[in-house]
Amino acid sequence: MEDAVNNHTFPSPGILAHVDWSTSPKKRWITLATKASKHDATWHIHAPQRLSTFLQNQPPHYLHDALNIRAHGQGALLGIDMPIGLPCTPTIHAELTSFHHLLDLLAQEHPSWKNFLTPCKTHHDISAYQPFYPHSPKGSKRQHLLDGLHLSNWNQLLRTCEYHQTGGSKPCPLYWTVGANQVGKGAIKGWSTLPLPLHQDRRLRIWPIDGRLHELLTPQQPHQLTIAEVYPAEIYTWLGLHWQAKTGKRHHTARMQQSAPLLNALEELPATLSEDALHALQDGFGDNATAEDAFDSFIGLLGILMILYNKQPHHEPPRSIHTKIEGWILGRQPPKPSSTGQPQ
Repeated sequence: MEDAVNNHTFPSPGILAHVDWSTSPKKRWITLATKASKHDATWHIHAPQRLSTFLQNQPPHYLHDALNIRAHGQGALLGIDMPIGLPCTPTIHAELTSFHHLLDLLAQEHPSWKNFLTPCKTHHDISAYQPFYPHSPKGSKRQHLLDGLHLSNWNQLLRTCEYHQTGGSKPCPLYWTVGANQVGKGAIKGWSTLPLPLHQDRRLRIWPIDGRLHELLTPQQPHQLTIAEVYPAEIYTWLGLHWQAKTGKRHHTARMQQSAPLLNALEELPATLSEDALHALQDGFGDNATAEDAFDSFIGLLGILMILYNKQPHHEPPRSIHTKIEGWILGRQPPKPSSTGQPQ
């Protein structure tokens, strides 16, 4: 059973941000919400910008410092569109006790785990210690991954939070690295450049792996960074956004048509838009090739605000070994058991 849904607002960090992640640096965008002072009750939302621009070409793990510079000593909450956790399948990773345990093994370059983040070139290489597959799509089959990991069902490769997905396409297992909706390559790149370096410096807390959101946002260390996994496509449904089947968010006009419901949602939050952010929203975030990524970075931030101010139910997942390994997606409701007792 999940913990009760919160009926109050959360402790306020000093800065909020959401990154729409990608393997391509050009497609990584960030949207920020800041306060004029630590006593300011209103969030000021800035226009999305490329992550590399915000970081002034520093590596992604510099986000910790770049955010806390503006956080007035109150810490930072970062949402990111990236899997943060791995499937808790006992036959694969029985020895792991948490996602941090995995990061420890990777940081130590443990001999058994040194190739964990390297996609297998052939299906003969697949193992619990090298589960990402394939390196290239030629000749690859999903059955290869199941056979290599000694599994019988594709759903055994899903995290619990992925069984019940209300936005976007059907979820793709973490370890599969080809196809339009794969997330494996983004996770490989993302873990290497963000959670892993921050974990090594002991400057990272991950919701819900390290505790409930209310606990993590309660100031403990003034320059702490808390990261939460966010799924913008699900937030579309919270906001009542509707896309035409043949257009979707990739079309400039379709994004422009969403400005009204987004502005309506903002009226319910203690937030204002900068002049540049308002222009970007009304213009559908531009008509360039990465405009949809800028759009999703904005949507992700809006979803975080909706959670923090109870405009969207906050579903805290059960605290268990599974959650410590698999993580969770912010705002996602736990799946209901099927007649077989398995999540749907």
